[in-house]
Amino acid sequence: MSTKLPLRLCLGLILSTLPLGRAYATDQNINLKATVPEYCTIEGSSSPADDDVTVPILGNGNVDTTLITRSYAVVCNSAANVSLTSLDGAMVTSTTAGSGFDTFINYEAGTNGFVNISAAATTNTGSNQLLGTATTSGAESANLNVTIQPISNSNPLAGGDYLDTLKVSITPIM
Repeated sequence: MSTKLPLRLCLGLILSTLPLGRAYATDQNINLKATVPEYCTIEGSSSPADDDVTVPILGNGNVDTTLITRSYAVVCNSAANVSLTSLDGAMVTSTTAGSGFDTFINYEAGTNGFVNISAAATTNTGSNQLLGTATTSGAESANLNVTIQPISNSNPLAGGDYLDTLKVSITPIM
């Protein structure tokens, strides 16, 4: 018995399983996509808690003009518009006062760090007084330092509570 025959038979079987003719390759592209919405946060929140600041008043009824600075961690993953607005136009009281007393406290407010808004003064001329705006050039993560500089009053202040809301608005640009 010859050992060559089974080897030839094996080679034939192997060759018969190979494709005849030319083989063709193919590719499939899988395109990946993600959409990240633009956002900004202050102190890690899209709705941060109010920050209460007391402006000191001297014993003689005059405002203390010491500079007040607050710092907030801000993150925006895109360019953003930033505005600084006094909602009441100054710190005002509901107290009625006769002549010789002031019933408002004006102040200058501005920002630096995350974005620079030059200090501008309230004027006690109405609500929603825009003090300044700025736009970031792209995504930013930095502290926003807000400065509040009370302005000396012309007359002693009438007794009462003086209130205003200084609003920092940060809106991502889509």
